[in-house]
Amino acid sequence: MTALTITGADERRWQHAAYKALGDVLKAGDDQELPVLTWRVNEAVLVGECLLPDHVQRRAAVDAWSDVLDLDRWPDTTLGGAIYVRASAKNWRGKGVTVRVGADVLEEPA
Repeated sequence: MTALTITGADERRWQHAAYKALGDVLKAGDDQELPVLTWRVNEAVLVGECLLPDHVQRRAAVDAWSDVLDLDRWPDTTLGGAIYVRASAKNWRGKGVTVRVGADVLEEPA
């Protein structure tokens, strides 16, 4: 068995693929007039974070982006009075890029 060596060239190629996929992601969101997310481009991963001031709107934005991009919702994660909602897809639309969206929302009262 040979060891897999990842080079800087590999990482740059993956990052370029993620950058190109971002255009498709933004177009899909624009077509549906979705709320703007803050996007980070890593090597082969796009991460969209919803920073709307209203926490209910944040959750709704993650749900809307998840639906439009066909992302899989993760179970909510609770920590210190906040809930992190997120969704993702590996190899989004066959582009070799993972797409994730998420937001921190206030914990809902019991």
